[in-house]
Amino acid sequence: MGIAKLVIESDSQLLVHAMNRETKDTSHVAVVIEEAKRLIRMNFLSCSISYCSRSCNMAAHMLAKVGYNAASAVPYNYDNVLPAPIAGIVTGEMPDLVE
Repeated sequence: MGIAKLVIESDSQLLVHAMNRETKDTSHVAVVIEEAKRLIRMNFLSCSISYCSRSCNMAAHMLAKVGYNAASAVPYNYDNVLPAPIAGIVTGEMPDLVE
């Protein structure tokens, strides 16, 4: 995808804390958290993970809804072009970043 720097915003303070924690996670979801950290380190030059209140994170809510509704649909090959519903959400959230 050509993405080097990743910015993740979550409305879950627990998730943000777990992902930013430097010490070993011993919770029941530690395996999932550690795998997510490993995948981020492998695939991105940098990543910031921060808390964003739910009211300020409407784009994430809308993207999750699109993904949920498309879960049973036939897989789509994006060929580096975002589908219209996703492009519309991204454009509305960060118009300066979308060409």
